[in-house]
Amino acid sequence: MAELFLPSATNLADQVMSGNTAGPQEASNLLRTLVSQTQLLAGLHWLNKSQVLACIPPGEAVPFQNVAEMACVSVSELSRVVRFTAISGFLCEPRTDFVAHTDLSRHYLLRTALSDAVLFFGDTVFTTTLNTPLTTQLQGQAAHGRNPTFSSPGPTTAFQLDGHNQPRLKRQATAFQRQVLQQTLSCETTTADLLELWMADASPDNFTVVQVCCESDTIARAIARRHPHLYFVIQLTAETELAYEGSDDGASLGHVTIQHCAPMSAQRMTDAWLYIIHLPTPSIFATSTDLLSQATHMLWTHFDILRQNGHSRLVIVANGLVGSAKTNSKAEAAARMYDMLLMQMTMDKHAITMDQMEQLLSNIRDASWRLVIWTKEISDSHPTVAFEVGLTAI
Repeated sequence: MAELFLPSATNLADQVMSGNTAGPQEASNLLRTLVSQTQLLAGLHWLNKSQVLACIPPGEAVPFQNVAEMACVSVSELSRVVRFTAISGFLCEPRTDFVAHTDLSRHYLLRTALSDAVLFFGDTVFTTTLNTPLTTQLQGQAAHGRNPTFSSPGPTTAFQLDGHNQPRLKRQATAFQRQVLQQTLSCETTTADLLELWMADASPDNFTVVQVCCESDTIARAIARRHPHLYFVIQLTAETELAYEGSDDGASLGHVTIQHCAPMSAQRMTDAWLYIIHLPTPSIFATSTDLLSQATHMLWTHFDILRQNGHSRLVIVANGLVGSAKTNSKAEAAARMYDMLLMQMTMDKHAITMDQMEQLLSNIRDASWRLVIWTKEISDSHPTVAFEVGLTAI
């Protein structure tokens, strides 16, 4: 869904990078496209907010009049919104004054997470991002003591979220985090492809793979599904919801064990062949521990394992590392968009840069050994990077 809001800027950048000069016409085109995309957001938001999608049966066309009465909206407003969003393939008018679902809009009817993400985008994200200049100004004044009425102890969040008192907002924010942000930064195939380089080196004597701090069991299982001859231990963060409950995943994944662990906990598996650390990505939710502290703890824990077990190997998978993607690529655009959203939504968070990660690795050392990057694999389609780190003598 995020790609709906970026094509004009991306195409303009492609023209400039290819040597074509952006003149006044291109500048005007960009502005007009931004207005059009904003109206598309407004249309999708209105359709979901008014529950219009639920009033249209998945497999048939119904009169505007009937839908308007069920949704308690005017026929004129409904028809105007539908005729605009239909241009982008969202709903259609198969015959005059009738509306029907398209394949695209049907997903938003059947998958409530998509609808929740649109509502959170329109109600909270869009408003918050446009108010960023005022919020940062007030925060700067408070930091210098010029505005004592504006204070925010602890992690700062540009939007207020209390999961206990606002369950609907929490659900919508979670949907936005997963449907837009996480899927912008990574996907099952991308991550599994990057790790193929190391999976091919499995030894018949030691074939245990531990996936550490997974934010999604979907990606972890996708990796395991490709290698039924290996034994996988998937260590999920405590708040991760399983995509597969119980044993209904079948015998094909009988070589998988699920564990839950806190981000700052010790590693229980100390003799595996391969450890894959999935670095946590910055979240729009307030967290008690910053990401660099989590990453530092995990690296120190596995540094000790590498020292004790000469056969063990360590691979780090990171999503959204600014500076890790190829310059001016789609992956870099995704990482920069994510960093912008973190700035606007949380005020005090930012995506970790590749330089920061390399500096962090250089600080993991003792009197005899230190961590260094041995091999690096970078995705072309997503801001995902996997790199093996190992010990080198000092």
